[in-house]
Amino acid sequence: TKDWMRAGFPASPGEPVVQAQRVVLHLDESEPERLRAVLDYAERFLRQHSNSGAQVEVVANADGIDLVTSGVSPYEGRVRAMMQRHPNLHFIACANSIRQLRERGLDALPLTNVHSSSTALDHIVARLRDGWRYRKIDDLSAI
Repeated sequence: TKDWMRAGFPASPGEPVVQAQRVVLHLDESEPERLRAVLDYAERFLRQHSNSGAQVEVVANADGIDLVTSGVSPYEGRVRAMMQRHPNLHFIACANSIRQLRERGLDALPLTNVHSSSTALDHIVARLRDGWRYRKIDDLSAI
């Protein structure tokens, strides 16, 4: 059985439990170096944990929503390619941020396969309750 299929469950009694690495990356700024940093971190994390059932979610809100907005993101092609290459990578656009952009008359259409059904805060809190790790992309020296 592949490790990702049994992450969190021992294959047989007495075998150590394989814990999947799960991390939420929070992005709320649109500076190009921060957008690039979150994508670089996600790819590096998935590569380093490729045999453990790792999962990464990039949650974008406020100005960070630019990363996952069609026609706005400077990394639109890279985001699309990453989603195709990594089925365990998901991008979430804050529903409040999208609503606020639309109220200002801006066309805020998330990229295909970007989820946007909840607020960033609600999503992050739910993941933390489920045992996910949290990284805010605000200090580039720390990632």
